[in-house]
Amino acid sequence: MKKIIILILLIISCMLATIHVQAEGEYKISFIFQADNNFCIIDLRDPLGESSYLEKLEIAPIIINGELFLPLKDFAKMMGGKIYWDFEKKKIEMSFQGDGIKFEFWLDKSPYIILSDEKVMLSLKFVIENLLPSDVKKNEKLKIAILTWPLSIN
Repeated sequence: MKKIIILILLIISCMLATIHVQAEGEYKISFIFQADNNFCIIDLRDPLGESSYLEKLEIAPIIINGELFLPLKDFAKMMGGKIYWDFEKKKIEMSFQGDGIKFEFWLDKSPYIILSDEKVMLSLKFVIENLLPSDVKKNEKLKIAILTWPLSIN
């Protein structure tokens, strides 16, 4: 519990250092991940204010060779995506917006996917290059990554 409180205080201080004035009508969602921590902070901002909550992850993000890997299943769920498994081919499909945006990974062939404690982990590099967050902040010392996307509200 003490570790979670310290994490929250560290993340809030990081967030306060990165807050900027929002344009009127701007909606954003940020995901704050920390290596070796089983919680993700989800921060929603809109013209009326801001709200944050903790999302428990099935497995904590990890760092391998200096790169952060996120739990694929948890990440896809938080982003409103779906995961499909083909166990025979060792293939994973991740889709968003119905099936409008699709990615395929083969467990033994993709540099963006690893197995950790029998859970599939997705490279932060893949997220940045392919899901195009509008803002990415990293703190190597605290092992934190903050990914922000604009939201369109219909």
